Amino acid sequence: LDFGFLAEGLSAGPSADIQFAVGDKVRVVSPDLKLMHVPKHPNLDPKGLEGEVVDIVVDVSANLPVAVQFTEPRKFKAHFQADELEAI
Repeated sequence: LDFGFLAEGLSAGPSADIQFAVGDKVRVVSPDLKLMHVPKHPNLDPKGLEGEVVDIVVDVSANLPVAVQFTEPRKFKAHFQADELEAI
């Protein structure tokens, strides 16, 4: 089945402005973010943390399309919008 007709007329969403590729090193630059899912680090403020892009979700429904793997303060993965990150 071809469901391509469902996407006709829709904007590409946040993934249209992604300037990163898998393997890129990035730093979180957005203020006022809190990560609740990092074990032993509740309410972690990720600003300034550096990691590696491990996936870019291209589904039109993805509102946080850039997946980044971090190793500090422990190994974890989080999803971001492209404008919340900068290449390093």
